[in-house]
Amino acid sequence: IDACDSIMDKMGYQQGLIRYASENELKKGARHILRPRLIAYFCILISMITLFSWALVSRPLVALELEKDRSLFRFNGAGRIENGYLLKLTNKSNESRVAHIAVEGSEDMRMTGPERVLLQAGEHREVPVILEKEPYTIHSKVTELAFVVTTPDLPEIQLHSATTFLGPVSR
Repeated sequence: IDACDSIMDKMGYQQGLIRYASENELKKGARHILRPRLIAYFCILISMITLFSWALVSRPLVALELEKDRSLFRFNGAGRIENGYLLKLTNKSNESRVAHIAVEGSEDMRMTGPERVLLQAGEHREVPVILEKEPYTIHSKVTELAFVVTTPDLPEIQLHSATTFLGPVSR
C-alpha cells in the first residue's frame, strides 16, 4: 500500500488505488465507525471485564480441600477406630487469618490434630487430622460427617467439606 501510494504521488495520480476498504465503502464512499461487529466486540469485552471483576471480588478469602486417607479404617493402640484425613487450607487474602477446625455429624467423635491454625497471607498449608470413635458406638459401616472451618475475624466465612467415617459395624 505504501509503495503504491508513493508511486501514485510521483505519477501525479490520486492515492488509494490499493487500500483496505470494504465493498460497501467503495460503492458509497462513506465509512461507518460503529459497525455491528465492532459493537459486538465491545459488548463482549465489557462483559468479560465485568465477570472477571465480579469473580475477583466475590472469591472466598479462605479455601478448604479435603483428602481422605486411602485406608478403610484402622484400630489404634487404645482400641478405637480411626480414619485419617488431610485438610488443605489456603489463605487467599493479604492478612493473616486464624482458622478453627471442627467436625460435625457425630457427637462422640474425637479429633486428633490442631483445632486452630494460623495462616499467613497467601499461605497454603496441609493439616493432617485423625478422627477416632469407639467401636461399640458405630452402627453403620459409613458415617456421614463434615469438617467445618471458620475464621473469627470474618464470621461470614464458614467452609464445609462433607466426608465419611468408615468402620466395622458393632454387634
